[in-house]
Amino acid sequence: SVTGKLPAATETVAVAIIGGAGDGAHAGTVGITDSRVDITGRLFGRPFEARARVTGLGEPNPAVEGHLSGEFGLSQLNDFREGEPLPVEGSASVSLDFGGPAKSVDRWNVSGPVRLANVVWTTESLPHPVRIASATVMLTGTGVRAEGVPVAIGGSDLSVSFSSPQLVRHYLTETAARGPAPPIEFTARSSRLAAEDLRRGPNDVGYADLLKARFAGREVAGRPPEAIASERYRRPDLSSIRARGAVSIGEWVNPPTSASDVSFQVDVADGLVEISQVAGTVYDGRLSGDASIDLRAEPPYELAYDLELRGAGAGSLLERWTRLGRALSGVVDFEIEGSAPLDEAFLPITSAFTATGNASFVEGRFEELGLFQALRTHLDLGPERLRGFRDLGGPFAIREGQFVVQNWTFTAGDIQGAVSGGAGLAGALNLDLAFLLPPELLRNTPVADANETIERLIAQIGGAEGAAGDGEAAPIPLRMRVGG
Repeated sequence: SVTGKLPAATETVAVAIIGGAGDGAHAGTVGITDSRVDITGRLFGRPFEARARVTGLGEPNPAVEGHLSGEFGLSQLNDFREGEPLPVEGSASVSLDFGGPAKSVDRWNVSGPVRLANVVWTTESLPHPVRIASATVMLTGTGVRAEGVPVAIGGSDLSVSFSSPQLVRHYLTETAARGPAPPIEFTARSSRLAAEDLRRGPNDVGYADLLKARFAGREVAGRPPEAIASERYRRPDLSSIRARGAVSIGEWVNPPTSASDVSFQVDVADGLVEISQVAGTVYDGRLSGDASIDLRAEPPYELAYDLELRGAGAGSLLERWTRLGRALSGVVDFEIEGSAPLDEAFLPITSAFTATGNASFVEGRFEELGLFQALRTHLDLGPERLRGFRDLGGPFAIREGQFVVQNWTFTAGDIQGAVSGGAGLAGALNLDLAFLLPPELLRNTPVADANETIERLIAQIGGAEGAAGDGEAAPIPLRMRVGG
């Protein structure tokens, strides 16, 4: 740095600067003529040059304008900051014009390109370094913008664009006087984004597995689910960030789940994260909706959501998010709206998890679930009875750890049925099953054989005509309760 009184208009001063040794040497010359300063030399072993001109020397706040160009290693930024060193490597070259009131740096304009090359950022939160082969960030006077910055993390890719018209002015202002950071507009696009590139730990255990284990009070891979979650999901410090942008992902890989053509809008304001206009294909169905999470205070964090899934594979959806496994196959339309307080590991507090919605299994089959096997055994139904069904569903609610339904009707061949009751998120069942059965299905079954009177009654009902007088026997209502 050069300090002191600028010379008179006719005076020229030459100053030699020599200091340090090796790659960290600072060497060059300074020439001051009239109100101009020209500096050429080497900084950290790399060439740089700077020019500055001061006008209005006799005024209370003279004006400065100039140019700075040079190249430096990003790791050398640590020589100018306190605290933990930045885990970054690579290089940056700058060619910047600057100007403004000499005594009011917060009113300066700075413009020109910052070119990055071979950037590598290593962080403990990611299993792979973040790499940027080449990118240009433009300072625009008071702000900053960049187009299509290529980011690689393992086998995943991102292309990020962003702009903030006042960001440079914000960081030129003294820390105590800065106020909230100006908003950032961004877009992030990826052709392929894989969960294994974004999180440490076992990749065969997903958030759905942790969620099911939390509800059931069980461990995952011999560990409490919150222990795994706390290693993966840490609260980011968003208190000073305001951003709005669009995200699009061609393929989201998170075995055993994959999604495609995913897109959504993100709004972040002082710790409140809102996700809207969600769209994507998952479980062979189309997902839409929005969600928000409030990170402005200490946990529990409040999560709110309103999601809709149309035309999805019922078996895949149930197997991934419930403990029923592939109890059903077929096509399901699903809507859910609710809220959940999340603990410090971003897992829901089960007793306070609430939601309402609708589910409609358009068509499908009851798979080899023990409940339906028992029904077929007790009713002595053939293996294909009570298998294929149509139009199962209705409204539901989740409260106090129970998935509660009321009068979900369905048809399965010549059987009509309805289901009411609750299925505990930890796995318990408390269901009321009602059926309308053709009388012939009850003849020669354990129900008919259990009592001679019941057998005669079934025979009598089976001989009665239907209400329409069409000659067909009226169906027999049968009600069963299932618990356990």
